[in-house]
Amino acid sequence: MPRTFALLAALCAPAVLGAAGTRPPAAVSTASAATGTATAATSTAPAATGDAPIAVEDAREVSLLELANVEWTRGKKLPKEVRELKGKQVKLVGYMALDTEEGQRSFRMSYESCSCSTAKVTHFVKVTLPEGEETKFEPGLIEVVGKFYPGAKYDDDGFVDSVYRVSAKSITVQ
Repeated sequence: MPRTFALLAALCAPAVLGAAGTRPPAAVSTASAATGTATAATSTAPAATGDAPIAVEDAREVSLLELANVEWTRGKKLPKEVRELKGKQVKLVGYMALDTEEGQRSFRMSYESCSCSTAKVTHFVKVTLPEGEETKFEPGLIEVVGKFYPGAKYDDDGFVDSVYRVSAKSITVQ
């Protein structure tokens, strides 16, 4: 592990995988950031692919800050701990990127509310909504539960579209 990453991980211990330092989910009900409808904080949503519904409490909490701190360059493998999350149910707590357009099927999620000019591709997770749902920008903290897919994806022009992706099953406002 690179020395700077080890130091940062030690300083940010509450925010690493398992994220004990994140805010707890809302107690009774919240609004879905994707559709604006009310959902219970512990509710499940049927998967668009026919999978059984997942419970929020069954998903593994993954820190967006830890994902953002991964040193990645084109052609380089992601760390084993990240690759092992492929296809696993995860829970991410963070913010919609400020450039989120309403009425889309996906948005970028970050550990901070201001994804400023120093952001790298690893600072974001591309969240894809279930079939039939569209984005509605939510400026506050949100929780996303769904399947995680690491690895670089490129657009038609050869630019990196994303390094981390989640196929969302539920999105709740904290």
